[in-house]
Amino acid sequence: MKRFGQTLLLMGLWISSGSLAFGQTETGILKGRVLDETGEALVGAHVTVSTLATGAVTGLAGDYVLLNVPVGVYEISFSYISYETKRIQQVAINARVETVLDVQLQMDARVLESVEVAGERLQDNAVALLDLQHKSIHLMEGLSVEDMRAKGDNFLGSAVRRLAGVSVEGNKYFYVRGLGDRYNSVHLNGAYVPSLDPTRNAIQLDLFPSYLIDNVVLYKAFSADLPGSFAGGHLDISLKSIPQDVLYHVSYSTGYNDRTHLNNQFLAYTGSRTDWLGFDNGKRALPSQIQSQGIPTLLEAERDPQKASQLQAATRAFGSEEMNPYTKRVGLDQRINVAYGNRHHLFSRPFGYLVSLTYANEKDAYRDGAAGKYEILGQQSRKLIPLLNLDDNRSTQSAHIGGLLSLGYTLAPDHDISISLMHNQKGESTARSQSGTKPEDDPDLQYLTHGLWYTEKSMTSFQLKGKHRFGTSDRWRMNWTGANTRSRIENPDLRFFTYGYDRPLTSQTRYIIQPSIGQLPSRYFRNLREDIIDARAHLIRYTNDTETAYFKGGLGYSLKTRVFREQQYRYQSPFIALVPDGNPSGYVASNNLWSPTENPSGAYLVDETIL
Repeated sequence: MKRFGQTLLLMGLWISSGSLAFGQTETGILKGRVLDETGEALVGAHVTVSTLATGAVTGLAGDYVLLNVPVGVYEISFSYISYETKRIQQVAINARVETVLDVQLQMDARVLESVEVAGERLQDNAVALLDLQHKSIHLMEGLSVEDMRAKGDNFLGSAVRRLAGVSVEGNKYFYVRGLGDRYNSVHLNGAYVPSLDPTRNAIQLDLFPSYLIDNVVLYKAFSADLPGSFAGGHLDISLKSIPQDVLYHVSYSTGYNDRTHLNNQFLAYTGSRTDWLGFDNGKRALPSQIQSQGIPTLLEAERDPQKASQLQAATRAFGSEEMNPYTKRVGLDQRINVAYGNRHHLFSRPFGYLVSLTYANEKDAYRDGAAGKYEILGQQSRKLIPLLNLDDNRSTQSAHIGGLLSLGYTLAPDHDISISLMHNQKGESTARSQSGTKPEDDPDLQYLTHGLWYTEKSMTSFQLKGKHRFGTSDRWRMNWTGANTRSRIENPDLRFFTYGYDRPLTSQTRYIIQPSIGQLPSRYFRNLREDIIDARAHLIRYTNDTETAYFKGGLGYSLKTRVFREQQYRYQSPFIALVPDGNPSGYVASNNLWSPTENPSGAYLVDETIL
């Protein structure tokens, strides 16, 4: 009976232990590191246990840990991007034991078919210019349109001043390291740009809106592939290129200055109806009668009635235009930029285009300015003697229209051709009034002078360019450019009127025009036209695939034609020239002009043109 009880107890313990073992599975731990063939840790490699929905990802040291892996024999898989997947079979996991498994993965090297990616590198950002400066053999620095936008530069003239060693006069003329404009040169897409000033070898940079530009590069030292006509600096302006993808751009901006806009102190005079478009419609043109018949002298007119009639007609041909400004109210500055570009396929070849339009209407003015002239009397003197003291007021209103059309076509995989047409038109209407004293003539003399002038500038550039690559590994390159650029600047009917009166001002005061206190009332007509035909070709031979060493040679041809003409006309009087009621416009009114019988003391016109 006792032995039977012991047997039942042992059977109960065996059943209990069997039941416990059946309800709880034994597990182990798998850990290790995943390295590459050089022994460097692979971060983020995948470790997977076959037949189990479990795995791990390696950490910063390439290490991994898998906890609670059921006891058994498994296949472990190790994988990583661009490496061959490695599978290790028959890995035994024992209960409550850490199994360490380190592996090394090999690079997955495969031979693929060659793939050629062709495209043009963007040149309108600071990174591209820094790379160009790093690789260039020239002493140079650049400015991209990205930089211009960040600084708010609307025109190239205000942007170039940010280059080291460059100063800009009036947002137009640039100087490098203090040297005059005659020592600088300018290229537009690698071709010469003509000057718009008859007295200077300088380009007026205010004609180029920053939006039309990709980048500007300034060279400060000579090299064989640069023109030899500069000593200070050579500026190369690159216009926008054809986009690689669709491009849309519309922008509008405005500006306000409390001393210029929305007040009644802006100086102006009557211009043409097209001034807002940047050109004069002919209102300021030299009268056709003067161009065809000329102007006889007063002596000829007094002796010959026919000459007298001709002098009268010439003097009255200008009409009763203002000779002094008036004040008015002007609105805010306006600026609009619109551009569209895209790239398609034409005859199975890439074809791209870019169209850009710019319009700007801006005003600028100052009041209560000061203009003076002083002189030192004697070497021992330490005092400046005033010769002229004037209060100065000036206002300028400008309108600018610019357009760019670029077309590009790939004739063959290694042969590209492009056409660019750019036109810029700008008109500036300026009115200036000065008054004060002129002690060098008479301390009691009140001196007054007015200036009214209009400047119309235009530039049209047509360029045809080609880029070719040939030879083994495209080591031979040829780039060529043909350009025709025409510039024009006109100053139609510039008017200057200087007169004075003796102080104090009374009802009996006479306003007198005297050659001794200033020039006679004058009208000027100036125009300058300049044409440049420019052709260049460069042949480059690279000596290695990295394009870090090369030989370069080329040819260039440039033909420049310039025509300048200036015509001057002045008003004179046979006797003392009086200004009716101190109003300069009344001096040229029809009732004050010369007539042999009705008004022999009136004003008449004199041709002072120097041929």
